[in-house]
Amino acid sequence: MNKVKELEDLIQNDIMLEIKENIKELEELIEKKKNIKAVTAELKNMKEVEEDFSGLLKEIKSNQMTEEKAIEVLEQLEDMRVDEDEI
Repeated sequence: MNKVKELEDLIQNDIMLEIKENIKELEELIEKKKNIKAVTAELKNMKEVEEDFSGLLKEIKSNQMTEEKAIEVLEQLEDMRVDEDEI
């Protein structure tokens, strides 16, 4: 599997699902009026992250994503995962 396809699969089948789940949970907290300021800020951040990954998917689907850029993004995602695991 080439790196562009690998990135597309990761974004579609893992990252976007997790983002959507997080957004739903944050919206439910807002509805329950729990810690609204902090939750609203986090919701805004999550929606920005969702837009970023949607942009990457558009780039992939329009064949504008290079193999090199896909490798770079995959490496960044792996670094983020490692950092998160260390917390």
